[in-house]
Amino acid sequence: MDDRDQELKEAPFRPADKSTWPKGIRTIAFGEIDALGVDAKGELYWHGKPVEIRRPLDLTWRQELVAVIVAVATVFAAIGAVAQGFAAYNEWACKVGWKAVVCPPPAAQASPPQ
Repeated sequence: MDDRDQELKEAPFRPADKSTWPKGIRTIAFGEIDALGVDAKGELYWHGKPVEIRRPLDLTWRQELVAVIVAVATVFAAIGAVAQGFAAYNEWACKVGWKAVVCPPPAAQASPPQ
């Protein structure tokens, strides 16, 4: 088996299904082939500008699990920060006489021993 047969076996030829192409897209004409270029690293260029390929973010199931755990932990941390801020404000508002949800009763004064 020669190299080309091996390449086609590993990555088979797929003819274009133009019915799935967005409107306004056409194939490259023979006269436009020289507009394609490749650099030493194998990067593709069209009219001297790099061709950008956008790929969706693909995560493994482990990465997705870690992302969910981090997201849930972040939500709990945010709730805790809000609760702590509310408690700190309420205590401070009671001390300075501002409106607060609930203030503790004033401390009972100790009576002198008789």
